[in-house]
Amino acid sequence: MSDISINIKELVDIVPKIENISTNISGIGDKLSNIRHSLDMDIRCRQDIGENFNTLYKELNNLAESIIRSSSFVNNAIESYEEAEQRLAESFGEINQQSEVSVKENKDIEGDSWNIFDTISEVLRSIGSFLKSSINHIAVFFDKSGEVINNKYTHKKETSIPELEGTLSINNKNEYNYYAKVLQQRLNVLGYTDSEGKPLEEDGYFDYKTLEVVNKFKDEKGLWNYDQYAGKVGETTWDYLFNRAKPINPEKIQELQNNLTYNENEYNEYVKILQNRLNELGYTNLQGEPLEENGYFRKETLEAVNKYKDEKGLWNFGQYAGKVGKTTWECLFNKDKPINIDPIDNSSGKIIGTMPKQYEESIGKIMKEHPNWTFEFIEAPVTWDNLINAQDKVDTNLIEITTPESYREYDPNNADGWSPPKRQVIEYYADPRNFISNEENLFQFLYLGYEKNANDETTEGVKSILENTVHLKYVDTIMEAAEKSKVSAYYLAAKLRGEAGANGNPLTRGKEIEGTKYYNPYNWNASGKTDKEVLRKGALYAKKKGWDSMQKGIIGGAIELGEKFISIGQNTVYTQKFDIVGDSYYTHQYMQNIQVSKLEGSELYKVFKNTEALDEDLVFKIPIYSGMPDNTSLPE
Repeated sequence: MSDISINIKELVDIVPKIENISTNISGIGDKLSNIRHSLDMDIRCRQDIGENFNTLYKELNNLAESIIRSSSFVNNAIESYEEAEQRLAESFGEINQQSEVSVKENKDIEGDSWNIFDTISEVLRSIGSFLKSSINHIAVFFDKSGEVINNKYTHKKETSIPELEGTLSINNKNEYNYYAKVLQQRLNVLGYTDSEGKPLEEDGYFDYKTLEVVNKFKDEKGLWNYDQYAGKVGETTWDYLFNRAKPINPEKIQELQNNLTYNENEYNEYVKILQNRLNELGYTNLQGEPLEENGYFRKETLEAVNKYKDEKGLWNFGQYAGKVGKTTWECLFNKDKPINIDPIDNSSGKIIGTMPKQYEESIGKIMKEHPNWTFEFIEAPVTWDNLINAQDKVDTNLIEITTPESYREYDPNNADGWSPPKRQVIEYYADPRNFISNEENLFQFLYLGYEKNANDETTEGVKSILENTVHLKYVDTIMEAAEKSKVSAYYLAAKLRGEAGANGNPLTRGKEIEGTKYYNPYNWNASGKTDKEVLRKGALYAKKKGWDSMQKGIIGGAIELGEKFISIGQNTVYTQKFDIVGDSYYTHQYMQNIQVSKLEGSELYKVFKNTEALDEDLVFKIPIYSGMPDNTSLPE
């Protein structure tokens, strides 16, 4: 018997070890699940971390269950083996007790014995098969789950709406939730509004407005909305929203609230509408294939958007490249409307975007005077009220006490020459409409960025600005600085002339420190109470930057200007004063003087005019705010 037996005791001892492994694996799964839920949605979307955690948790639970089943199988196998061994022992006992047997009986006993051997063999084969299967299962599991989780975005496989996690309710009104944002988008697209007839703000916070509209939707659709289910969005409501509900007014296209941009991992209702519209208009990806209408702004959608914007003459450079804002959205859904045609006279200039009616007369006159100028009208990402409320805060804006008393909030004698401006004054200087009828005032909207293929800036244009100055020899350096810094060459030339004058200043001639001359043509960090202090601080800053030649000072100073303002979207004097770009508005404003954009724009205009550079190809970017009053004016 010893030749065919196995060590049952050791096999029995394995069972609790297997069960212990199962318990540990299950515990790991629970911990991973807890970690996943502690991550916010933005992090979960990166390289599908949320999905990976989910898969890992499920695999671990499946593995734990498999091991439990295997433990039960081993127990049964042990019992089967012991039973087979007992039967075999009894059979051999019977053989030993018989002295004579017939051939037939011998064959019968032999057959019974081989049947028992078959049983034992089958048990052993099953145990071996189980062990092999379990090992392979574990190997495949760890091979699947061995993916490195990092901070990079990867292509997400979902081609439908995201599966709702948990329940949405007012209980979490102060917490951002990705699914709440998708919910708000969907309700808006379906045409549901609050009691004031306004669409929901798509901000990802389940607030009382969202609750109001959710209740309205559930009540209309006959969804259970009582007791603990009142005002909540669970799987049933979620499914109804996306798979059964139809828009109240199918002909109406919901107004776009937020710009659409490349994002592989975030479902967006408006992206789905965008994809459908591009397909309707015949725009495809680079392979000529129609877009999959899945709500994810991925490579194929980006290709079609770029193709559409380029063909229609929509601005598709810098921060606007590949994005769909309100202007593009409006153009998309006015299929037969020419996109880039000026209603006044397109032969006299170029209009980008949609020009409001009340701008036509003023802009039309200027276009006839300057046919090379381009006007881009941009939908501001903030409302008029939001802008003014943000500007009308303590220490945000000031105005000189030399201005009329009606412009100021209180007695200037306690304000060192400056006073907070009245709200009416803030409104006047923030309102672009007050500065578009006069070409001098218009220069606060001059585009200061450098787009080599858009502005067509030339060395001849730079020469005309620097004519009759000691800076004329730096024309090529200015052009190089513009390309490296992405700042307009014309602006760099005008700023150099304005900062240093026609004959230069000590910082353009070089200030010597420890035997080396340093140059700071754009006066970075050159401030102080006396000329000497200004010069010293400017020279020390140039030394710190290593600007030991005028060429280095021009290029280095231009790069600083590009990095600190132009590259982040503050590419006009106006937006440098009124910060309405980027992720956090109003936090990076140049100077407190409420009049600074008008004053600096005027100085810029004078340089262009005095150097006969007004006929160059110039671009003006004018913001359009929603909710503006009919007009604004200064106090009397």
